[in-house]
Order: sequence, then structure tokens, then C-alpha cells
Amino acid sequence: MCICEYCLCAKMLTSQVNRCDHPAVQLQFFETVVRYEKFFGIELQFLPDVLVSTIALLSVVVIVQSSSIRGLTTS
Repeated sequence: MCICEYCLCAKMLTSQVNRCDHPAVQLQFFETVVRYEKFFGIELQFLPDVLVSTIALLSVVVIVQSSSIRGLTTS
């Protein structure tokens, strides 16, 4: 991992951009996390924030899907 990629990941995670609610920002955040996954082997202190963001996003997806399913079954 070059220094530029390292700085990119560190800046992204310290900026708290993962707290933004816009779907495009969330998608770009997670794409970057996956692309630079080796960063988290070096900088473990950032991993809890990424895991919390992942769990939060997954819980929103589950809530939306269950609401959609409930709406379909009650019709």
C-alpha cells in the first residue's frame, strides 16, 4: 500500500463520511473500504467504526425490506 492510499483511507475514516445518509456516499465509502482492505491490517483502530457503519447499513436494509414484505402480504 503506497503512502497516498494510506492517507486516503486515514482521511476518509477520520472525516466521519461514513455517517452521511446519502446512498451514493455510503456506496463509495464501502467500495473504498473493500478496495483498501489491507489498510485495516495495519491500522486496527479504524476497524470498529467500519464495522458499526456496516451493521447500521445492514439494519436499515433489513427494516426497509421487511416493511416492503409486510406491505405486500397485507394487500
